[in-house]
Amino acid sequence: MKNILIKFGLILTLLLFVDYVIIAILGCTSCLLGAGDQYFCETYCWIVRSIIALSLIVYLGYFMYEVYMYRKLGNHPE
Repeated sequence: MKNILIKFGLILTLLLFVDYVIIAILGCTSCLLGAGDQYFCETYCWIVRSIIALSLIVYLGYFMYEVYMYRKLGNHPE
């Protein structure tokens, strides 16, 4: 179980870093293209929330599947 926790701790960290990079690139591009305050207060916030929510849902789904397979195969020490 310890290996699973280390593995998924690293995956979550990497996933959040990739999200941060995507959000930063999107924000810089929007600013360079002349997006105003209205865009950043409404549309940008919804896009960022959607990106983070989607990645966390995928992460949790993958994590739950791995834990299920770990328990199903009986790889846990007794």
